[in-house]
Amino acid sequence: MPNLGVYFDRPSIALPERALKDCRNVRVKNGKVVRDNMGWGHFPSEADQICLCGQAVMGIDNFFPTAGGQLLLFGTTRDLYRYRESEEDVVFINPRYEAGTIAVTNASATVTGTGTAWLANVEPGDFLHVGATGQTDPAAEWLEIATVVSDTELTLAAPYAGSTASGQSYTARNIFHGDLVSPWKFETFPMATNVVGSDGDRWYATNGRDRVVGWDGVATQVYRPDLGDMEKASFMVRHKNMMIYGDITRNGTRRPFSIRNSNIGEPENVVSGLSAEFVVHDGVDTLLTAATLGDNLVIYGERSVTLAQFVGPDLMFIFRSVISGLGPLSSRAVADFGDFHQFIGPDAQYRFDGISVQEIGFQVFREVTRKQSPQRREMIFGHFDEENGELLWVMPLTTDPDPDDGPPTTAYVEHYLEGVGNENPSPFTVRDLPATAMGFYDREATLTWDAIEETWQEMNFRWDDRFLQGAFPFNLMGTADGYIYVLGSVDSKVGEPIHSWARFGRRPLGTVRRKGMIQRVYPFAKQMQGAGYPLNVRLHMSNTTDGDTGVMGPYPFDLTMATSKHFVSTRAVGRYVELEFSTNGVGRGWEITGYDMDIAPAGER
Repeated sequence: MPNLGVYFDRPSIALPERALKDCRNVRVKNGKVVRDNMGWGHFPSEADQICLCGQAVMGIDNFFPTAGGQLLLFGTTRDLYRYRESEEDVVFINPRYEAGTIAVTNASATVTGTGTAWLANVEPGDFLHVGATGQTDPAAEWLEIATVVSDTELTLAAPYAGSTASGQSYTARNIFHGDLVSPWKFETFPMATNVVGSDGDRWYATNGRDRVVGWDGVATQVYRPDLGDMEKASFMVRHKNMMIYGDITRNGTRRPFSIRNSNIGEPENVVSGLSAEFVVHDGVDTLLTAATLGDNLVIYGERSVTLAQFVGPDLMFIFRSVISGLGPLSSRAVADFGDFHQFIGPDAQYRFDGISVQEIGFQVFREVTRKQSPQRREMIFGHFDEENGELLWVMPLTTDPDPDDGPPTTAYVEHYLEGVGNENPSPFTVRDLPATAMGFYDREATLTWDAIEETWQEMNFRWDDRFLQGAFPFNLMGTADGYIYVLGSVDSKVGEPIHSWARFGRRPLGTVRRKGMIQRVYPFAKQMQGAGYPLNVRLHMSNTTDGDTGVMGPYPFDLTMATSKHFVSTRAVGRYVELEFSTNGVGRGWEITGYDMDIAPAGER
């Protein structure tokens, strides 16, 4: 069973027989190497695809009110959006300013206000809509504001092209100031009290660059809660019915080593009751994120892991340093399995179980961390695809098309449910994944035949697969150009072909004195009745144990197995070989459980 995944930490000749030297766009599943639905399609559909104004998607979250239902939310570098299921579209939920009226003049960039207070409520870079208050439609006309001259005068980035008018209602949409290395962090606080508006459920968001915002799930815009002298927080987490804010800024001074807890049950009260500020450790590394583990809170810094135990007043928290000199590479490089955490460190992958930190995934991440792009490390993030038993680690690499400022393009996928024995590490594969953020969304209704837009071959699902049923959780991904996709919905990249391959380790064909001839290769492939494409077999031949290879092939293998010829003839001569199996196209799935070869002596000492 070839289910050990890729090994990057040793020579090809030393790989276990069940391991891979390299692969792309396949998964390890039930003892097999499989290509099935490795691509993505538009959300919510090809006809109603969503693009968030061309801005990079930096967060996807669900708000689940205690009364029931789900609210899907997106965050880009500039805006926050709510998805409307009934209309299959999105609307802005950014903070707005709409007081007074305005006068605009055709061909002039100057806007004059009456009854406006723009200096305190509007900034350069915000957007203006003329003609209505409460505008939330991204498709409406929005004019960028270049400067705010006074409370009653501002200048647009371009001359106003509409008709001259006065006494006009307007909407000023406040934007956020994020980028590709400032992802959104979200947290839900059920049944919050002493908050803006009526008590009840709240959803909070922060990008570390702007003030924290809150939302009740009903209003058409988020609000900025009064957090006293705390202007910003890089992350937040609900713990013991308190909101914990980390890497905070107070009175204009950043406090990267501090957390501040709210009063119990009051996430917006950080100035009275049991609220307090704590310096987490004595080091100089910035706090990145925090996550619960049992009764404790694990606080991760760039070079530290600290365990915080809530004990109540007057002491409030007891802090225990778990390890110093080691921490996650980014604020999203921590995966919560419930009873333990995994994180990507500067030199490897690690597991923390509440007691000790242990290296894991060494066969992959010692090499991957070596070539990760350090200036883009905040783009690293993990996402669980629970339906496939996979943890996807999206990694920015020095080999990306734009290794300086561009988005990541590759994910290393841990198949954590695959049974490989206690003596072997969890298997990994490699996948194309140009994502800047990922999340979930439950399908509202069962998919019917008349609603399917893709070809059945492209979808590559069995007719009774749970993917087609209502309440199945979509895995959503957002990209740097603002699109939202459903991961694993189709076996193509929005209609474009997928190149998938699996390459096994180096195997001897003869001895050091004598070459061997591969006469036939027998792929142990699943029969794919009606497949109009072959499984391509390539031979990477070499005369040394660790030298370069020459490629022979491809040799097409008939996946329909319509004849008794369940092999490919090769007659390739060499001392060592690495076998590769691949397809390239749309809907070209395959499965293999291994292979065999006919090898004959070939002489030539």
